[in-house]
Amino acid sequence: MTSKSLLLIGMLALATPLFGQKTAEKVVPKSMAQGYFFAEFIKDYPRGTVISGVKDSEGHRVFLFVCPEGESLADSLKAKALPRERVLHADELLEKAESFEQMHRKKSRQDTATLFREGAPFPDFCHTDVDGEEWGNAKVRGRVMVLNVWYSGCGPCLKEMPELSQWKDELPDVVFLSANFEKPEVVRRITQKRGFNWHHLANDDQFIRLMGQQGFPMTVVVDRKGVVRSIVHGTNETKRAALRQTIEDCLSK
Repeated sequence: MTSKSLLLIGMLALATPLFGQKTAEKVVPKSMAQGYFFAEFIKDYPRGTVISGVKDSEGHRVFLFVCPEGESLADSLKAKALPRERVLHADELLEKAESFEQMHRKKSRQDTATLFREGAPFPDFCHTDVDGEEWGNAKVRGRVMVLNVWYSGCGPCLKEMPELSQWKDELPDVVFLSANFEKPEVVRRITQKRGFNWHHLANDDQFIRLMGQQGFPMTVVVDRKGVVRSIVHGTNETKRAALRQTIEDCLSK
């Protein structure tokens, strides 16, 4: 072997990582708060903090701490945070945490005097959907309308979307609106992936405040006269069957 060949091999050896060399493995955090990730359950958090949880796409559950507005984590706690680049699915977890925090803060500011109520008129509204179409009371007047309020971190919301899409296909005379407080790009990405074919209202700041403290999804059925006929929180086969029956009853009148 020539000296030139030996020199070339040496240069390649220096420029190429050794076979079998491992990079630092990413970790699943135990908890997160205000954009910080931690290997352990947080103990030093502000009074009034709400503790919930989010899951990544692999099913790992991370405790989410939502601090009261204006409150911040102690610097001593921040110093213990995991580097973001070390966290598995960090961007996904942060997006889900942001969605939950938005939902929590909007619901906490609700006006209980204006909550949806069966037998009451549906409130005045004016929204533009993700396709640029405007929706309001005048546009739906004289038609049966169904409103589904959901968000991306709600597993049951996502699971029921295929069945809700069948409703729209089978009941073309009904106006089907979905409302979500998140950004249009988030709503569009999820609904396209799930084949959810309703008219989607993003950046909603009205309907979420009228939900009350019960859970997602919330589905509201409104008759031809603009009166709320059914309000259902949560979803399962029995609840969806009851909603479907209410919709058909409203169509028959």
